Amino acid sequence: MTAAVQEQLLSHYFWKKMMNMLLCTAVLVLGISAFLVGAAQNTENWLTDFRFMTVNGTLYTVLIAGLTAAVSAKEFISHKEIYKTILYCLRLSSAVTECVIVMVVALSFLPFIPDNPDILRYDSFCMHVVIPLLSVISFLLFETPEDRMKPLHHISSVWLIAAYAAVMIPLIAMGVIPRRYIPYSFLDIGYQPLWYVLLAGVIVFSGAFLIAGGLFRLNQRYTDRWIVRVIRYEKSRRA
Repeated sequence: MTAAVQEQLLSHYFWKKMMNMLLCTAVLVLGISAFLVGAAQNTENWLTDFRFMTVNGTLYTVLIAGLTAAVSAKEFISHKEIYKTILYCLRLSSAVTECVIVMVVALSFLPFIPDNPDILRYDSFCMHVVIPLLSVISFLLFETPEDRMKPLHHISSVWLIAAYAAVMIPLIAMGVIPRRYIPYSFLDIGYQPLWYVLLAGVIVFSGAFLIAGGLFRLNQRYTDRWIVRVIRYEKSRRA
């Protein structure tokens, strides 16, 4: 590879770092503002909002976005790559979580599901639409991909969803969470048909696993695409 190609790759690489930093910072700011607005609107007990996967997932995404913005800023300033396989996996799991949030919200608009999120409220719109969109775009286009990731490793991307289910289901089953506070109808295991609960679980977890593989492959493809574009450009200049 010629010095000119290396220079082009380096320039594009650090442009990606800057964009990643900016998008993650936007997620961080929007997430904090959404939590503040939500807490102001629910003055009685804002902690009850954390029974929703949306709120927990957004909190997780905001924390990962803040960490990613800091790492990207460090790389952009120092011009040195920081080896961060763990952070890549965390970012993948964050993007998967946001996709699942959008999937659950989309399912809630089906006629046989009695959930009805107030999507037009500021905090709800940020958590259900804007933050998922920015998080997925940031991961797909501007995150440096891992070389390989076995399909079974994609299971690690759904750990937050599994942890949420592992906590919420026993609390609901034991009656610790009253029925009026059950966040989603498919978690109302004492009153909903078994097929409904199981179908929702299969859709969410199988969907999350497939989304993880799809996001990983798309991240690699988009990264490979801009590398190939730079190399072809350099060849055309020499021709």
